[in-house]
Amino acid sequence: MNDVAGQFVLAALADASQYLSEHRELINALNVFPIPDGDTGSNMTQTVQAVLRSVRADESSNISEALKSAVLLGAQGNSGVILAQFVKGLLEGLDSKSSVDTAELARALQLGSRLAYQAVAEPKEGTILSVMRVCAESAATETGSNGQAFAARVLKTGFEALAETREQLPELRDAGVVDAGGLGFLCVARALLQALVPDPVPFPDADELKQLAGSRRDDHGEIDLSLRRFCLEFSLLGSNSDPARLRKKLGSLGDSVIVAGDKTTSHIHIHTDDPDTVLATVAEVGSL
Repeated sequence: MNDVAGQFVLAALADASQYLSEHRELINALNVFPIPDGDTGSNMTQTVQAVLRSVRADESSNISEALKSAVLLGAQGNSGVILAQFVKGLLEGLDSKSSVDTAELARALQLGSRLAYQAVAEPKEGTILSVMRVCAESAATETGSNGQAFAARVLKTGFEALAETREQLPELRDAGVVDAGGLGFLCVARALLQALVPDPVPFPDADELKQLAGSRRDDHGEIDLSLRRFCLEFSLLGSNSDPARLRKKLGSLGDSVIVAGDKTTSHIHIHTDDPDTVLATVAEVGSL
């Protein structure tokens, strides 16, 4: 059986890599939440590039399984781990499909968004999660449209959701910008929608993007020294722990907690002051 889902997502990620690379510096410049460390664009770009390298080197004929593994092991940063969980849901939503149309992609976008929310211990509106959810909801209402109209409408709605992030999250409102991860996700959404249709999907040019994104105010550019001291990130293999239970347990040891994946393979991101305790805790249920 042809791996339609794997082929579709792999092709889209190849384009997403290009789109993210083109806008990486702008996305980095918008990076305010959860900390203003200016790496969201780099993390999302490097996540997708790592996935492409891994899958292209994999001799397995099952592209979907190779993608699920590669995206969890290759994820980088807060936004990259959320994106990894989204891609995992996308692949599960398209699993065993003989073709990808607007209805199938809409269902897959909804599953990807739902799993991304579940991966985050304390999901917040005004982030990449909001933009994912709105795109998925828009897709569900547009499945009766032809592919080109479907793609244009979903992306337009996504940019409307991105503009709203500036007012949804206090950190973004204070800094005067939209969410960096949300813009990064729209680069990925553009690639997914473009894989569905033959004609170009409307996307803002560089000047339009800069105007939409805003310019970060200088007085909000410093890292808050009261934040956690360490950003800890790792993959956990052979885990026999429920990801939801692990998220709850790690929530007492730090913040920005994300556990993507499942009981077999997961990718964990946490900001903490006590990395040794975090590592000891997860070592009880799997191999790092």
